[in-house]
Amino acid sequence: MQDQLTIKLTALGGGSMVRAVRIAKFIAEMSRNRFPMQRFAPAYRAMLFLCLTLAACAPTFVLQGYVPDDETLGTVELGVDTKENVSTKLGSPSTIATFDDDTWIYVNKRTEVFAFFEPKVLGQSVVAINFDGEGRVEEIRRYALEDGRLIDPVTRETPTQGRELGFLEQLFGNVGRFNTGSNGAN
Repeated sequence: MQDQLTIKLTALGGGSMVRAVRIAKFIAEMSRNRFPMQRFAPAYRAMLFLCLTLAACAPTFVLQGYVPDDETLGTVELGVDTKENVSTKLGSPSTIATFDDDTWIYVNKRTEVFAFFEPKVLGQSVVAINFDGEGRVEEIRRYALEDGRLIDPVTRETPTQGRELGFLEQLFGNVGRFNTGSNGAN
């Protein structure tokens, strides 16, 4: 095969015989090196697909909110600092209590999201700062995930009159119910 390729290259007027031989050797070497790749190409494709699939399903870690660390929280003095001072030292709270403007809450939550599954809460910390009637810090409380309670939302449905209709009953339920007179009125 190599001799036939050499003859074809020299017949094309590609230059000297030495150059043609080098090109023929290069092509032969390339064809020898490609053969094992072609034999294992399905395996390489499968491995690439598997790696991409696993990379797409890697868990994602989400960090939400802000809770000041112990050192920063230690700068807040009970009975001395006001809401304005706390806001300057710690920043804005995540939320303020619904029925009491004198409780500021800082919340931090870490979750892991894996593909299409329900997110898993890895950690949560809450700092609640209570202010007295004059707007000075009265109490600082810290809570962790272990201190919290799971809240079960009510999953009941409100009962309604009548019966539940299936898809086809809803679709064709009104066919033939309306009786039109000669003038269109009943």
